[in-house]
Amino acid sequence: MPFNQRAPVDTHQVAHIYFEEFFMTDMMVLKTQQWLNKTYKGRYNFGSVTEDGATGWETINALIRALQIELGITQTVNNFGPGTTSRFKSRWPSGIAQQAAGAKDTSNVYAIIQGALWCKGYSVGSAEITTHFYGGTGAAIKKMKADMGIGGDSHVDVLTMKSLLSMDQFKLLVRHGANSSVRNIQQTLNGKYRTYTGIIPADGLYGRQMNTALIQVLQKLEGYSPSQATGNFGAGTRKNLKTVSSSSSGEWVWLASAALVCNRKAVQVTSTWDNSMANAVKSFQKDYALPVTGVVDTTTWMSLLTSKGNPDRVAKACDCATVLSARQAKDLKNAGYTHVGRYLTGTVGKERRSKALNIDEIKNITATGLSVFPIYQDGGYYSDYFSYAGQGNIDGLTAIGAAKALGFPRGTTIYFAVDFDAYEFQIDKLILPYFKRIKAAFNSAENSKAYKVGIYGPRLVCSKVTEAGYASYSFVADMSTGFSGNLGYPIPRNWAFDQFHEFTFHSSPAFPLDKDAYSGRDKATKTFDKVPYKSAHSLEYDNAFRLIDAAKKAFVQAVLEPLNLFEQLSTIHWRFDQKIPLNTFNGRDVTIVTSMVASVGIGTTSSNPNAIDIKVNNDGTLTAGTRSAISSASAKFKVKDLGTNLDFSQRITSIAASIKGGNISTSLTSSGPTNFTGSITVTSPELAPKGSGLSEHVTVTLSYEVTFHPHTSPDFHLPEVSVDGALVGVAVVALAVLFVAGAVASGGTAIPAEGALLEGLAGLAVL
Repeated sequence: MPFNQRAPVDTHQVAHIYFEEFFMTDMMVLKTQQWLNKTYKGRYNFGSVTEDGATGWETINALIRALQIELGITQTVNNFGPGTTSRFKSRWPSGIAQQAAGAKDTSNVYAIIQGALWCKGYSVGSAEITTHFYGGTGAAIKKMKADMGIGGDSHVDVLTMKSLLSMDQFKLLVRHGANSSVRNIQQTLNGKYRTYTGIIPADGLYGRQMNTALIQVLQKLEGYSPSQATGNFGAGTRKNLKTVSSSSSGEWVWLASAALVCNRKAVQVTSTWDNSMANAVKSFQKDYALPVTGVVDTTTWMSLLTSKGNPDRVAKACDCATVLSARQAKDLKNAGYTHVGRYLTGTVGKERRSKALNIDEIKNITATGLSVFPIYQDGGYYSDYFSYAGQGNIDGLTAIGAAKALGFPRGTTIYFAVDFDAYEFQIDKLILPYFKRIKAAFNSAENSKAYKVGIYGPRLVCSKVTEAGYASYSFVADMSTGFSGNLGYPIPRNWAFDQFHEFTFHSSPAFPLDKDAYSGRDKATKTFDKVPYKSAHSLEYDNAFRLIDAAKKAFVQAVLEPLNLFEQLSTIHWRFDQKIPLNTFNGRDVTIVTSMVASVGIGTTSSNPNAIDIKVNNDGTLTAGTRSAISSASAKFKVKDLGTNLDFSQRITSIAASIKGGNISTSLTSSGPTNFTGSITVTSPELAPKGSGLSEHVTVTLSYEVTFHPHTSPDFHLPEVSVDGALVGVAVVALAVLFVAGAVASGGTAIPAEGALLEGLAGLAVL
């Protein structure tokens, strides 16, 4: 699974934590925002800041622009860069000093400092933003410096000012799993090494900035100057490494123990080599599948401070996108490899060369005694791939089918790829829902061999997916050392394979190969189940149709889930073009039978002229036009004696947001004064993969057959309805069907036995 070269992530991106305790509305932050707009709005390139009382980059950047204006910079930017630094040092060579009590001179810079302190959570002792720098502001600066670990007076030098005008935090973030020992290390780095590292967060969380700072300290110990100590672990840094052992003491031991604390292998730092230190080193080496030497050697240093570690170290596992010949498989075995990762489906390169494992290749591999761990990746190189949550169903079902066809035995772990540097907000919004759908597919009747879900990706992605309960093992993408999801994160506890180096493996012919460390957790597959033989071409053909079939099933799920009806379907074997009963509700006054027909090959446009086309923005949200169409159509219908559509529009919007394409139409038919059927019909967009030459669609029709019981009233009739081109069977269908059936399916409230039926239905609308 080779990566292309990737640039380091912008340091202004939030790497691994949302400081939500600082995002809440705060009166003094609001006053800071109001002061900024009053003072600078319309000046130079300041723009404005939202007045919402929430600390975030928008407010911090506004404070930076304000400072730049005060420094005479007319083209302000959201960055405290070299130009701002130079002008600050020129204006205040010794830093900004606290005013004497009662001093009359004022400065907007003092107000900027106050606003930044409030955004950091430090009180300046005043209920207003002022243009003075008195004792309250000075005390807040001292408190922040103490939290940083630098101590000292209330002077604000350029490093302190940079820290003020950042999202860095200096209080222990206990709610986010902060570690006091990590914070002590951070404070030591700030107090002793800041000429090399600058001031880093002192929040107790091991992250990108701290990892870089540890490398800069290493470079200092190796003799580099502050300007030479970039924090990049290159060939020079490796060459000058010193082995730390029982004969060592001082800063080298301190740094090694600090790295062990950050990697969860030591409790506290030490400058003296002792038994605890020796045991921590051995434990780290064992857990990372390194040679257990008991000393901090080159390989250990590199694994402590970079994700990929020493690329020259021996590996037992590997993975590749090459369909292996008998000769290539044998050469891998002879080179010392015991496990090889191979793709279940797909192609690679512009020439679309197959990378898919096939039955002949399995024979080549197993004949040598190699074990195979399967990888599924037909995308996943960018965030948009994960924007449709149904993609998880598609990939999960496709992978299960492909693994069965190849004979992977019961309990095999299949690794699904997240092959880009996902930030935490992308993991939460896109990746976790994707794996939730994969997990649902693996929990369905389709997974008759009880295959397990594995995750391939950067360390943070693997850890979060695992913690959510969606993956059994991790295949870690550690080659990309610049990934924000790798820098500053320990390896996931459940790691099975750790990809750390790509090179050309010499065989006949030579081919690209990734070296993977092997933990032994996933034994992989050495013996395959007997399956009917199919050629590579036939398997590729089957996989294409399997993917389409999975896409159709995922679309059905996307329609049913917003109505709380999918659980019933996920536990049974069902077929297209067949009426499937989903739920029956028997109440005192009414019976509602819910069923579904999912038809294939219907086309892309409903015959209903009032059908609404579903369109989405680039970020996957519904367009304003689609939302407006749903709202307008929903508002047209009226139910006499009830006079409301309740949250009907919200339910249709939920379906539209789930399917992200196609269209929705509805109908209402009556077969008597107490019987009617309401239907919602949802038609998919094109489901066939681009370039496949195929055209595939699926139409899901949900029918709600409603029967009012004769004892309700001898002269009972349906309420008078005005459709007027309405979106759906309005009347009681919108009320009873969408809400009662959905509520019953999810264990909601039953219709009350006493009282008017419509009042009971109205009461259910909150569900």
